[in-house]
Amino acid sequence: MTTTINASTSAGLVNTADTSGVLQLQTANTTAVTIDASQNVGIGTASPDAKLTIKNPNVSGAQTVMTVLGATSSVDLFALTANQTTDVIGLGTNYAGALAFNTNSTERMRISSTGSVTINSGTLGFAAANGVTTPTGNGQGYIGTYGVYGTTITGQGSAYDISFFNKNQSVAGYVATGATTITTSSDERLKENLTPITNALATVNSLRTVTGNYKTDPSRNVAFFIAQDMEQHFPQAFEGSNPDAYGINYNWTNPLLAAAIKELNAKVDAQVTLITDLTTRLAALEGAK
Repeated sequence: MTTTINASTSAGLVNTADTSGVLQLQTANTTAVTIDASQNVGIGTASPDAKLTIKNPNVSGAQTVMTVLGATSSVDLFALTANQTTDVIGLGTNYAGALAFNTNSTERMRISSTGSVTINSGTLGFAAANGVTTPTGNGQGYIGTYGVYGTTITGQGSAYDISFFNKNQSVAGYVATGATTITTSSDERLKENLTPITNALATVNSLRTVTGNYKTDPSRNVAFFIAQDMEQHFPQAFEGSNPDAYGINYNWTNPLLAAAIKELNAKVDAQVTLITDLTTRLAALEGAK
């Protein structure tokens, strides 16, 4: 038996009392909330097994939606969807003080008790402290107070601090520290329709090379190209996806500059040949005097 407070549709407020130490709140003679003798609260269930238990009585077996367990130093929270017990958010002692997110009975993300974050058991980690335990598995990495860290990527043979993958899950580029380098894949086997860059020197001469400052940073004077010039004369390096702020992919300007140097070098070589020929002729003429 229980003590009940019922909002009846026929008799208004109806109270019944006993000595069980259990209190139920009812509407239309149906129990909505139960508080047992241990002060556990149940919503959708008359038998709460935690400090707060919420169940969906409309699902077979009265599916648990949320359970909060009280403890002396921690709280465990399990939040389940209404029809899938394997999709869980877990917090507290059962997760070693961590907050964990599970789908299809598999943990997908965890915030540890020390503040680090791992996704898919360590694919990506963030640490608020000076460092975190290196995540395990293939292609794992994490971010600590002093920078970004990466571990060896299976099949790639090296550890990179930041790696970029293409749709085939192959490394398309990476950033490595030491003497910090930024590397982009440039294997000929990955490319097609290769055409030499022509008129490179004239193209470079058409690009304004200027110094100035950004309006948001007036105190800093820097050197740069102008994106609109690049769009007109070398659109391969122009980035116009943001109509409010055109950009330049400076990585693509390097081949243009190299091609311009080659064209200039060819002119210099031709001039050296001409000068040598003229010097030889002049010497021959002076010797004939």
